[in-house]
Amino acid sequence: MTGKELMEIVAQMGFAKTLDDNEPYFYQMTSLSLLQISRHFPLVKTITVEHKDGAEYYTEYDVGALCDDFRSFPEKPLRLGSLLLQEGRDFLIEGSRVRLALGHEGNLEIRYCRRPCKVNADTLHKELDISPEALHLLPLLVSSYLWADERAELASHYLALFRSELSEAKKERFAHQMASYHCGNGWDKG
Repeated sequence: MTGKELMEIVAQMGFAKTLDDNEPYFYQMTSLSLLQISRHFPLVKTITVEHKDGAEYYTEYDVGALCDDFRSFPEKPLRLGSLLLQEGRDFLIEGSRVRLALGHEGNLEIRYCRRPCKVNADTLHKELDISPEALHLLPLLVSSYLWADERAELASHYLALFRSELSEAKKERFAHQMASYHCGNGWDKG
């Protein structure tokens, strides 16, 4: 779905033919909605760095400085070759910085959650930057924001629908993930 297609859908959801009068506000609310939805359905990106141990106890990488679209780190963000590194043992995270302990040389893959691209007049005809599994949520959230001033009841209705659909989409997304636990006090050892 492009921004233009979304604009037409949102206009119809407010029983209007066009949003020409509210176009700048539409861009702002769409960008805000993309950001909100990406919290639940992150857009993950990977960078690879050739890592060599330095003279210090750890080597620091500021992913926020390396990548202008950095937002946060996902669970299990570092991999060295085929080895998945563990936070607290192999590395520490502080804000946008990763501190990698000594003894981990090679190709370091750093995964991070990125910010979605903003929507504006120049990007209106491009595909929206959203996870495909969350695309159906976008018209509901944009409509709830866009119609809040003019049609509060309709905006509340769309927000309730968004929350319901978000809950269902998250259930579907995590339905097949295996649950596991680890007991660190020794009781799980045979």
